[in-house]
Amino acid sequence: MIIDCSDIPGGDTKRVDGTTDLIMNWQDYKQGFGDLTPGYWIVNTSPYSDKPNEQFKDLHARCNTLIVEMLFVRRLKFIVMTFVVIGNDNLHKILSKKNYKLRIDLKDWNGDTAYAEYDTFVVGSEETNYVLSISGYNGNAGDSIINPPSGSVYQMNGMEFSTPDRDNDKHQFGNVAQQRRLGWWFNWGTDANLNGIYYTEGQTATDGIYWNSWQPSDYFLKSVSMKIKPV
Repeated sequence: MIIDCSDIPGGDTKRVDGTTDLIMNWQDYKQGFGDLTPGYWIVNTSPYSDKPNEQFKDLHARCNTLIVEMLFVRRLKFIVMTFVVIGNDNLHKILSKKNYKLRIDLKDWNGDTAYAEYDTFVVGSEETNYVLSISGYNGNAGDSIINPPSGSVYQMNGMEFSTPDRDNDKHQFGNVAQQRRLGWWFNWGTDANLNGIYYTEGQTATDGIYWNSWQPSDYFLKSVSMKIKPV
């Protein structure tokens, strides 16, 4: 996930020209990866310590609104990503300091938009495999996380994080993260594939970016953002 510590309510986004592919393994998602833009502030922790560094202690004092962004555009053969993927360890530390809500904004190739908000968003520690706790949906995109259209075996609440090299999903016959080539909170599968591979309009695959309660899973979205805000 990606942090913008802008003081602007709602968080204006600014494009970064870093090229980052989300086909990463457990350690990559744990520690974070991507390119840092001047003017944006990233928190880091030592892989040998469970305590955040001095920057992290100052996080809430410096950010009136903490926003997590996940926006992608295609540039040649690369994925261009805004801001910096901070890693699951830092995300857990941030979310454990106070209560946060999550907002997901979606945009399709026709320019139509939709959103989903969740009143509670918590990610556990590595000891829990970054288990997801989420509740309190509202919005107009439909609920693809707690009450997904594909049924309870696709709901994400209580799921552990999986990566291609660390299988924590509920699928009995394979590693969904390996099949989809990404890290995510998979159950038997997911109706909210927000870490998916970025495809342009009209491409066909099973591992793209989709939100199945708004657009079908074979329709890949143009952009998606995930934002967290203290409540």
